[in-house]
Amino acid sequence: MSGSFPGLRGGLCVLLVFMMTAQGAPAFPPAPEPAAEAALPRAADDWPQFHYNAARSGATAFPAPAANTTIWSFRTGGPVNESPAVADGVVFVPSADGYLYALNYSTGAQIWKAPGGPYAAPAVAAGIVYAGSEDGSLRAFRALDGTPYFSFQSGSPVRTPVLVFGTSVFFGNDAGNITALDPAGAPLWTNDT
Repeated sequence: MSGSFPGLRGGLCVLLVFMMTAQGAPAFPPAPEPAAEAALPRAADDWPQFHYNAARSGATAFPAPAANTTIWSFRTGGPVNESPAVADGVVFVPSADGYLYALNYSTGAQIWKAPGGPYAAPAVAAGIVYAGSEDGSLRAFRALDGTPYFSFQSGSPVRTPVLVFGTSVFFGNDAGNITALDPAGAPLWTNDT
């Protein structure tokens, strides 16, 4: 899946910005000021999207645990080839068995699982989990109970991690398209690469 192409994610981000600029797509909303980020508290355990944030920094200001100790484990029905996301005490795990799992952060107990995958690395924002699927869909679920929120068909497998930035949800597909949706699943634009 996405781990098969080292360096592709960085290139995809650069390509996304270039394509948006070259084709007159709407500009990114301005990055939040440090004071604005402070106004939106994040739990130390939250890791809501691939590489932590929309900048894909892969770093957090919170300290690492003092020891590397396994607290719990959970077996899915297939390999876990994609990065999980963590938000509000829930770990969202995409599995090659075709399910997206929601697990209790403290105990590892399954809260819900959603069919329709295999899924790429999910992103969580405002109580909604967004994940791309091999069937070409970008699906969204309510984080609390897994209730489907929307499904957007892109026409080609979605194997890239979803990016949530500002009030937009971005993803790429195997056809070389980059798509932006609003948080409710309405298309904002699609660019061919």
